Amino acid sequence: MPTTEPARAALPMDLGDIGVAPGVACGALLAATRRQCEMELGDIARITRFSGQFIAAIEEGDYTEFAAPIYLRGAVRGYARAVGLEPDALIKLLDREIAARRISWRRSGWLA
Repeated sequence: MPTTEPARAALPMDLGDIGVAPGVACGALLAATRRQCEMELGDIARITRFSGQFIAAIEEGDYTEFAAPIYLRGAVRGYARAVGLEPDALIKLLDREIAARRISWRRSGWLA
């Protein structure tokens, strides 16, 4: 049985061949797209298998909830797929955002 992926939503920013307005945060873009898709935080948590706490942290731009950037990137990739956005474009946006901020990664308690 063939699986169907959600249609990729167009982004209003320029990330290579995709465009986003300057200053748009990765989490805000994901949250707006989630609402446009009429999905709840719990839906994203269920699909991505990340806790609602981490999904909410992404939307709020509170990346200190994550133990390291690799976990954050994995969650953003899953979230982007869940709402039909191009994961690589969101990772580029996220990486720009991380580079512009000084983030203290939470090194303990991730798996607790």
